[in-house]
Amino acid sequence: MKIKYQYLKLKTMKTLKVKTAVVLLLTVSLGYSQEKKMMHHDHEKMESGEMKMMDSEIPEFKNGKITASYESYLNLKTAIQKSDQELAKEEAEQLLSSLVKLEGTDRLQKAATKLAASRDLESQKAAFSDFSSEFADFLKGRVAESQLYLARCPMANSNSGGFWLSHKEEIQNPFFGGKMLTCGSIKETIK
Repeated sequence: MKIKYQYLKLKTMKTLKVKTAVVLLLTVSLGYSQEKKMMHHDHEKMESGEMKMMDSEIPEFKNGKITASYESYLNLKTAIQKSDQELAKEEAEQLLSSLVKLEGTDRLQKAATKLAASRDLESQKAAFSDFSSEFADFLKGRVAESQLYLARCPMANSNSGGFWLSHKEEIQNPFFGGKMLTCGSIKETIK
């Protein structure tokens, strides 16, 4: 009888441990899914300018759709800096989607299409530089407050140079995958 009692007690404890583990696992899982929902970005709202990126220093433009395009550009620039070819392709496609909603962006759309179609990282970087120059020209007179900077690194793209836009005067070169971040200089201020 004593052995049977100990067996039942042991079995009950194992069942209790399993149930506790299941409850803990469900709690952690639920917490993760809630956090994931909070981090999820609604791209429709981003494109309409209703949702702002975490960086409060992003300049305001005279059109909310331009703000959405600039935010897409920043995501593309980050992908280029990470030397992530697939992510750069995805971000270029997202940028192209935001540009289609703007009037007068035919040249930008062609440049973004070329960037999205690039087959290797080096050609993406060259196309990114070309797009950045075109985008800088398009943004002139469209910044509502603050200013943008067109920067250039003479060593990028096999020493033919590379351009990028920034809303910060500090040089953060996207062309060398996190190396040589301060290589370059401001070539133009865009207001």
